[in-house]
Amino acid sequence: MDLYKDLFKNTQDDYEDERKTNLLAVVASLHLEGKKINLPMLSDHKYELCFNESLRLMVENKHAEAEAQLRKAQTLCRQSLEDDGATEEEIENELSLIQIQLGYITQLQGRTSEAQQLYQKVLKEKPSDTTLVAIAANNSAVMNGKQYFFDSQRKLNKTRTA
Repeated sequence: MDLYKDLFKNTQDDYEDERKTNLLAVVASLHLEGKKINLPMLSDHKYELCFNESLRLMVENKHAEAEAQLRKAQTLCRQSLEDDGATEEEIENELSLIQIQLGYITQLQGRTSEAQQLYQKVLKEKPSDTTLVAIAANNSAVMNGKQYFFDSQRKLNKTRTA
């Protein structure tokens, strides 16, 4: 945290948004450790900033606000990648992490059907990051409980071979 404060004071270059993104990640991590840092939203014009802000809000149990930041991150991510000429497959791949987090935050709010749809969408898209597939499959399995145990187990086993 102190390093980022120093960087903000003494550095002026094209990497300010990246520093802000990383600072928000540090603040979210400190919140997880029980150390509250009051930091105003630095900016919300980049999807990475919105995503990291959502993590901080989630740790503070501000689920509705976290969801709003994730939905904004989703929109900004799509716009940014479309502007860069990314293919739909590349866009969906990048959106997978946001969708999993959105699934989790809706799950925390008791909207399990919506959360399940988000996890299943990620599993259907088959992102290149197998960790994301494993997280989506695991979260889906936890929500399904014993009801769909064998289907959930099959999906989790697929992540081992990917």
